Amino acid sequence: MKETGFKAWAIHLGFRQNKGRAFYNGSTCLRLAGVLAISLGTFSDKLLCISTMSQIESQNPEPVFQLKGSMLAITVMELARTNLEALDRQLAAKVAQAPNFFSNTPLILALDKLAPNEGPVDLPGLVRICRQHGLRTLAIRANRIEDIAAAIAVDLPVLPPSGARERVIDPIEVEAPKKIPEKPPEPLIKPTRVITAPVR
Repeated sequence: MKETGFKAWAIHLGFRQNKGRAFYNGSTCLRLAGVLAISLGTFSDKLLCISTMSQIESQNPEPVFQLKGSMLAITVMELARTNLEALDRQLAAKVAQAPNFFSNTPLILALDKLAPNEGPVDLPGLVRICRQHGLRTLAIRANRIEDIAAAIAVDLPVLPPSGARERVIDPIEVEAPKKIPEKPPEPLIKPTRVITAPVR
């Protein structure tokens, strides 16, 4: 009977020539088959190990960032009225006093101090006016539901109301001290020498 596949290959390796006659060495065939099975198993284990290591490396890559806390000085604009026209005029006057102060200044809009009878805030218009005067709104501070909803609609972070005391900032342009011209040094005058003895 003709053997095929793995068994035929193993039987072929098990044949030996002895005085012109071929015979099948069964023990040799079994040993070769066992070695081949062990080799295939070891190779399969190596492939599985490499695949597992690749998955671990892809799941745990080298960190590319760190989250850190920091104390930053940020200007807070506490809004008392929702009159944007008046706000625009008053901001323009402040900018005229100290133009350098209003140059890409980070800003928190505090809406939590608005009077109860004040109507809703036009938040997009408020942010636009601040940007025109050099103030960049980072977030708002609010406690009214309509103000929080307006901030979410324009993708602005909402901070909780603050109970901390905040000092008032009056952005007045500080003039550089005038340079006093230095007094030129006085010329060196040699004292007059008086000769009382006769000159020979």
